[in-house]
This record gives sequence, C-alpha cells and structure tokens, in this order.
Amino acid sequence: MQIQNVAINRNGALQSAVRQWQLISPVTVPPLQVFQKVVYLRFVTDGVADQISIDEEATTLRAVFQPYDYDAITQSEPTLRALRTSSEGAVIVTLDAPRQVRQVSYPSYLLELYRLDGNKLADNPTVSVSNATTLSEDFTDRRFAIRLKKPDGQHEPLSPGDILELRLRSYPTGPRLGIAKPGALSSGVFFWQAPGEIGKTASMSQGEVNAGTALVKELQRYLDGLSALHSPLPQCVDIALVIESDAPCTLNITAFYIMYHLVSKSFFPYKEKQVLRFPGNQVTAQKISVKLSGNAIVTSATLQTVESFRSDRPLSSNNGDSLPSMALAQKEGIYIGGEKWVAQSITPQQAISVSGIVLGLMSVADKTELAIELHEDWHGQPSGKKLVETMRILGQLGKRNWVTLRFPESIVIPSQPHWILIKATSGCAVWLVKPGNSPVRVLEKSCQKNLWTELSIFDGLQAIYRLCSQSNEVQQETPPITLHVGTQAVTSTNRQNDIQEFDLTFALNNHLDTQTVDNTIPLTFTAIVPGIMTVYPPYIKYDISDLE
Repeated sequence: MQIQNVAINRNGALQSAVRQWQLISPVTVPPLQVFQKVVYLRFVTDGVADQISIDEEATTLRAVFQPYDYDAITQSEPTLRALRTSSEGAVIVTLDAPRQVRQVSYPSYLLELYRLDGNKLADNPTVSVSNATTLSEDFTDRRFAIRLKKPDGQHEPLSPGDILELRLRSYPTGPRLGIAKPGALSSGVFFWQAPGEIGKTASMSQGEVNAGTALVKELQRYLDGLSALHSPLPQCVDIALVIESDAPCTLNITAFYIMYHLVSKSFFPYKEKQVLRFPGNQVTAQKISVKLSGNAIVTSATLQTVESFRSDRPLSSNNGDSLPSMALAQKEGIYIGGEKWVAQSITPQQAISVSGIVLGLMSVADKTELAIELHEDWHGQPSGKKLVETMRILGQLGKRNWVTLRFPESIVIPSQPHWILIKATSGCAVWLVKPGNSPVRVLEKSCQKNLWTELSIFDGLQAIYRLCSQSNEVQQETPPITLHVGTQAVTSTNRQNDIQEFDLTFALNNHLDTQTVDNTIPLTFTAIVPGIMTVYPPYIKYDISDLE
C-alpha cells in the first residue's frame, strides 16, 4: 500500500505531493515569525489492523528548500505586503522583516535606495538602480527609503503609488520538516532541519532534503504510539506533515513515496498471548483464531511458541504414515469385546527405546475399560511373556481418537516381532484399522499356559498404532505439537530449545484464497503429549489491494 498524494486540508481532496509548496503564511507574530505549510498524509486501513508498518527501503522523500521571490506591492499574503509612506519627496518602505531587495520598477529615471536612521535618510544612497534592473549588490533591510534621481542629478518628488513593483527575495531560514498530530501541530517533532539562511549564509546544498529514512523513523514512532491507544486502528489515519521556516521560502518536492503495510498482532477475539494445556491422554486439538479482511494479501507472517512438554514423542509407522495429529476418519475397525483379544504384530525397523503406545480407538459402550499388553513373539504368536501390561478407561463415546498409554518406565524393543494385545474387561470398543501388510488378528487364550487360538485374521488390514519414545534423537526430530492454518499443515522454520517459530505466510494466503465470506482464520494446535504451550500473537503484515 502506498502514499504519493497529500491533502492540504484535513479530510480534504488528495493531490500529488510532488510539486512546489510555498511557505508564505506566518503562524506567529514578529519578531519571531514562523512560516508554515501543512499537508496531510492519509493512511487507509481495513478497520481490522492493529498497527501500520512503514517500509523503510521503499519510502522516499527528496526535496529542496529554495528562496522565495515576490512582489511586495501585489503580494496576496497581507503580511508580506510593503507599507509605503511619503517623507520629503521620498517613499519610506516598511516590511515585515529584513528582506533582500532585488528589483524596483518605475516608469523612468534612476532610483536610489537609502538606509534610515529613524525617519532620517542617510546622506548618501546605498544602492542606485535603473528602472526594473536587478540589483547587483546585496541590499537587505526592513525599513528603507526610495528616491527618484533625474538625469540632471536633481531629485524629483516620489509618491507611494509611483512604485509599480518592488521585488524582494526571502531565504529559507532554519528550514525543517516534522510530523504532528492533526489539530495539535505545536506538539510535532522535526525529523529534518538545516541551520542558517539557505543560499545566503549557508550554501544552497544545505537546503537539499533526502530524508526517507528519517521520515520512516518518525512516522513509525507516531503510528506505534497511536496503535498503543487504538486497537484496531480507525479506517483512516491522517498525519500532518509540517513544513516550516523562519522566513518565507519554497519547498520543491521532487520525489515522494511512502510504502506501508497493515499489521495484525493479536488473536481474535483475544488480544494477548494464549496458554494452551494438553492432557496427553489422547490427541487434543485447541484452536486460536486470527482475523483478517477477506481480500487481504499477506506479505509476511510469523508466530512464536514456547513449549513445556513431556519428552515422549510418537514415532512414524514403518510405512511412513504421518504422526498422530488430527482426528481419525477411518470407517473400519475390529470389535473388542468379550473374552477375545485383538492382536497386532509389530516389528520395529531397529532397536528402539519405547515409553508408550498410541492407539486409534473408538469406545462403543459407556465405561469401557481395556486391558493392553505388549508381548514378545514366539513362533508367530504372542509368547505369553508380558513386557508391559496396563489398563485404560475410554471416554467420549462414539468418537474416534488416538489414545495414549504410557509405560511405567521405558523398555528397549529389539528389531524383532512383538505383539500388542487388547481386551475389553468391561464394555466394548473398536480398534480402527487401515490397509496394511501386517494383518490384525482376533485371538482366544487357550486353557494351556501361553497358548493362543487364532479365531480370525483380517488380511490387508492393519490396526492403527504408534510407538512412543523419549530418546533424544526422536525429541529433536519430532515436535510435540502440530499446527494447521485452516486445513493446511505448517511446520516449524526455526527451533531453539523450547522455542519454535512458524512462517504462516503461504498458509494464510492459501486459506484466504479459498474463503469468500468468513475472515476469521483458525490456528489449530494438536498434541498427544502432555504439556503446556504459550502461543504469542502472530505478527502478520498484509496489504488490502482495493484500499490503495
């Protein structure tokens, strides 16, 4: 979004800033006169943004302060008009302040300019000039006299009306540029200024302005202060650009361009950071929303989290299935009930330290309690040697979910077949399945010790599970949470200890492209590990194309 036009009145029509601006109207009275021109920068928002960010690299302000030449007889600004009175055949000229006389016009003869001591003319003229000829030497004064000298050397009486033109030059004096709140111009802060009389006591180069960086710094300071008071910002933010000099002059702006972006840095409807708690007994998803205009174009978006989770991490399955995150959607499963056991053979690719198991289950009866065991293999069946056994009561009747079972202590499982066995001690449940090469089976324990009878085998179907580990390698490779913007997964771009950073730019734009009405965007954090996470509001820079 950009600003190239300004308004000369607050809420007024816009016009190009690249032009010559005259500073000829004083805002104070002599002897400390200040000449000022105010133009208004208009920042347009969407009524949702929390802040405005100025793009320093793209912002430009180049200009030059120059002297102001004017006719003190016909000048439209009353303060700058010359007061002319008669005194003993001469015209006494009184100006608002000392100005340099450049030219005097009279129908004929030679004109002489005299210094004054009160109302008394000096004995000799300081400057003599022909009609409408530019003075060759500097004559600067506030009060002086003009006499008319004929070719014969005699003086002819001169009246105020005889002076047709009195051209003066005023130099930029202490010129400066500042930013102020509209309606409180005296509280402005100047970000550029130059000392002296530019073009007279100081070189013309001192009046050259190249202040893009300084303008950005002051604008950003002002806008940051405004956003601290108003969130969201109003749909229109006017800022006064104050141009001042201690003498009349002009400012010729040759390049003016402000690039800015809107910023969202709060959640909706919350503003501050959010603390999310995950119980870890099953996959838990928690949502926080951000709000953007539907036609927003995100230029950058970052989000930071600080986490404190247990060290357990679910492992990917042997066939590369993703880690448990979002809710399960499987429509097939194996019934768990009665005295039968549902068994799934597992073979780790390598020896692994295991701290628990995550199972895809659905309770189909109230107060369902399951017995879960982990056995070694013996000739293609559970050996009867229990490595782990535990009990678990299921909740959320009729809902598919990942259920976590943590072992009292980690055990090392070698890269050999093992068995996960589940039986309902009360109620009933379903162990969800997916296509796979290791078929799930239904077994019945024989009366003989450690012998099993295979009742059913489901070729092509494999029960859903994940092993968990607390190894340092797994912790470094596997984050404890997953993040989705809308339905799109976003991975961490930077992780240092417990701090993660995410780049949301692509995902936010993708979501906005698919939404036509709702501009509230959910950020879904999902974890199967118990812990606490602090989520800081994302910093989102964006543009609104139809507001430019």
